[in-house]
Amino acid sequence: RESAAARPCLADVMILGNSFEVYAERDDLRLVVQGPGAPREDSVLRKLLPLCHEQKLPTFEQCPEAFNDLSVISFPAEALGGLKF
Repeated sequence: RESAAARPCLADVMILGNSFEVYAERDDLRLVVQGPGAPREDSVLRKLLPLCHEQKLPTFEQCPEAFNDLSVISFPAEALGGLKF
C-alpha cells in the first residue's frame, strides 16, 4: 500500500509546453475533424483545464511560428480541492 506522502500530487507538477487553452480553442473550432488530435468526449485536457493556471511566455522572436503558444502550466492546490489523481 502506497502512503499519501509517496503518491505524486498534481499540485507538484509544472509543465513547460504548448498552451492547454490553445488546444481547447482548436477543439472548439473543430480545426482537426477526425483522427489523432480530433476532439474527444473523454479528453483529459478538458478535465484538467479548469484546474490549471497558465502563464504564457513571450513569443520567441527568432522562430515565432514554432514557439507561439508556449506556456508554463501549474496546478494550484486551491484549484484541485480534494481531487486525487
